[in-house]
Amino acid sequence: MPRARAWTLGDDRLADHWERHSAHEGDALEAWLTSVLSSGRAVAADLGCGTGRHAALLAEHFARVVAVDLSGPMVDVARELRPRPNIDYVVTDVLDVRGSFDLVFSSAMLHHVADLDAVLRHIRSLVAPGGRAVLVDVIAPSRRSFRIATTVAPRLVYRADALAKLVIGLARRRADALETYRLHTFRPWLDHLATDRFVTAADFDARYGDVFVGASFVPLRYFRACVWDAPR
Repeated sequence: MPRARAWTLGDDRLADHWERHSAHEGDALEAWLTSVLSSGRAVAADLGCGTGRHAALLAEHFARVVAVDLSGPMVDVARELRPRPNIDYVVTDVLDVRGSFDLVFSSAMLHHVADLDAVLRHIRSLVAPGGRAVLVDVIAPSRRSFRIATTVAPRLVYRADALAKLVIGLARRRADALETYRLHTFRPWLDHLATDRFVTAADFDARYGDVFVGASFVPLRYFRACVWDAPR
């Protein structure tokens, strides 16, 4: 079976960088995610948990959370910063996850897997009868956007975008302008971004909809979410 790819690219430094980046940028999904959760359910899975920010949120709503990531350094940071008695942090491939979950959640991970359709089918098999899948990923920007993904020198595109943000931030006298620039131009981070291959919103709906029949789709700025309730 095709393997899911580690989005850390094997660089231990990226785990700490991702944590700093997340703290600086804030969580664009937290309020929305809370609105689609139901408290009092038994078990949730967070696939691609990273440093555990969403796993900690899920732990407030579920009796047990299985938080999975292919990156050992990411899980190490999660265990250090967000230990919870009801979270089991596990280093493993998404395709090796087994069990039945009342909620299966994933955020900004699925665009890195080698075979998206196979992984989506596996995720569907993890959702318990009457359970819910909430799958969120970044989608390809509009072709009218300056931040268009490209296969030609993508690092230059991201560097140019970071430089534009720096100029705007300095013009507006933002105290964090330089820090924002440093976070967005960290070399291992740029190497990671160079592997990003996003689908369009239309492709997202089509491919996720083929597996999760009857799902609803929610635009969330540069994210898109698939919400699917399994039949009982």
